[in-house]
Parts: sequence; structure tokens; C-alpha cells
Amino acid sequence: MKIFFIGSSAEDSSENFNSYCKALGYHIAQSNIDIIVCSPFKDAADYYVIDGIKSSKIINVNIELHYPKDENIENEWDKIITKELIEKEIRINRFRHFPIELESKRDWKYSWFFCQLQALKKSDIVFIIGGDVNGSSNLLLRIAETQSKDIFPIHQFGGCGYLFFERNKYELRDKLGYKYFPVLESHDKMESLISLILEFPFQNNCNLSFQDPVFFISYPRARPAEADFIEMILRRRNYTVLRDEDVFDTDEDIPNSIKENIYRSNVFISIWCKEYACSPWCFDELTLALERKNKNNLNIWLICVDETRIIHPEARTMLHHLVHSRQEIEGKILNLLEKL
Repeated sequence: MKIFFIGSSAEDSSENFNSYCKALGYHIAQSNIDIIVCSPFKDAADYYVIDGIKSSKIINVNIELHYPKDENIENEWDKIITKELIEKEIRINRFRHFPIELESKRDWKYSWFFCQLQALKKSDIVFIIGGDVNGSSNLLLRIAETQSKDIFPIHQFGGCGYLFFERNKYELRDKLGYKYFPVLESHDKMESLISLILEFPFQNNCNLSFQDPVFFISYPRARPAEADFIEMILRRRNYTVLRDEDVFDTDEDIPNSIKENIYRSNVFISIWCKEYACSPWCFDELTLALERKNKNNLNIWLICVDETRIIHPEARTMLHHLVHSRQEIEGKILNLLEKL
């Protein structure tokens, strides 16, 4: 397993940032986890993670370096990769990437970014700690997301780590489970964080029946009446109900706000009908719900309000409930609630 570190500190949190990264490196050193880093400079998480590794008496980690081929940068790494570190028989692989013509700050920026892309490509997990929201960290995270990398944001130091955590906290909770998610929010559970890394990826066996139900209602915009009625039934019983009534263009993907609400929920109610079957957004919502269901993280209720055949391949074999009136809708919802 290889972890790629992204991040730097804000001025007002640099001391805590440095201590945190050093502690992280100290525990990683003893855990048979390999790391990938790019920067030998003291404003980066990389520097202090390696400093923490050096402080450990037991080192079971290999280090992979990616940086522009340049004499000054080479000298900076030589100051960090000391004889003491080499004598502990860890493997240090240096990948020196030929830079573009270094005639301006922009050339240096692109050269560093190319090295970071190579590091990202070889990583299994990405750690983001702090990070300038106006720098390369933000773009790297976006690329990591498109590559479906597993990203662990440490939110307490602000920057990109905080923004990514806030934007994806419900998805992270879903992925990590209720046992592990609090580790990302903690300031002092370093050993638990390392355990999380070592056990990842793992099967999330959280039992939905022991959680307070949170409902997401998926419905076509042309048929809001059934959604309104089901929401009323649930809210009268003090349940949390999520839905989205925003209008967006036909060529857009479903907004992040809807994805977040689907991840926040643990019961997905699909109001299946002719209009639902013809809606690309409803199809996408159901697809995301089915992905979560396959990981045992979601219950799906298919409420069919007309005779339209279910066309989604994964949903065809699922139990569905045909209803013809408000009375039947209410009876079915109440029956399903009893089984939660």
C-alpha cells in the first residue's frame, strides 16, 4: 500500500501542523506502509512526515520520491535522507523527472505539478492535510477524485483538506462506517488512524436497523404530488426527509447537493413511474443508490405509482410495491416502516 501526501500549513496553524505530520510519520514508520512524497521543503507535509519516520526506532516503511531533476532540489533531499535513515535499511527510490525549460516561476510550477501527477498515479491512498486552496493541491484532489482514488482528508488544519472533508463528509462516513469516520475528525487518535489505513479497504458491515432512519425521496419533477404525500407521512412521525426541488439543465449531471443528500440518507424511496423512467437524473440517483445498497449501506423502497416496467438492470429483480391511490401509498409506507 502506498500513501501519497498532499498539503501544507497555514501560517496560523504551522506549529500544530508540523507536530501532527511528524506524529503521523512516526506511527507510519512502524506499520509497513510505504509513502510517496514530492517536496523536501519545510512548508510541506512531506518534510515533517519524513521527520517523524526518522524519529522512530523501528522503521518498516519504504519511501518513494518524485521531484524535478535539479541540483538544488537534489541537495535538499540529501539533507533529509541522511546516513542515519539509510542505515536503517529502508528502501528509498528516487524518481527524478526531467523538468521543462526552467525560465520562469510558471515553468517551475508546471514541473512540480508534473512530478505530483506521477506520484498520484502510483499511489493507492491520498492524504490531504491543509493545502493552499489556490495552489496545486486543489487541482490534484480533483484529479484524484476522477481517478477514483481513496482520499483521506484531515480537516483540522483548514485549506483543501477542510474543504474536501466538508464537501464529502457524508460519502466518507458511508465509506468508512460509523466506527471509523470519527477518526478523521479527531485531533489525537493517531493510532486509530493508522489502523484505519491498514484495514482499508474493508467491508463496511454497519447495520442500518440500528440507525435513525433518514429518508431521501427520488422523484421526477413532473410528479411532485406523490413525493409531497410521502414526505408528509414521514414528517408527521418525526423522521428526517431529504429531497431536492432545484431545477437544473438537461445536460447537467445531478448536483453535488443531491449526491450529498443521498449519502446522508439510509433509506432511498424511488417513486417509480413513466416520468421517472424517462428522466436521466432519476436514473443517476437510482444508480448511486444501488451502488450504496450493494455495500449494505442503504435500503431502497421502490414505490410504483403506475404500471411502467422497471428498466434499470440492477433494480429489475428487486422487490417493488405497486400502489394506485393515496390510501395504498400510506398503507405501504407504514408497513415498510414497521420492518426497519
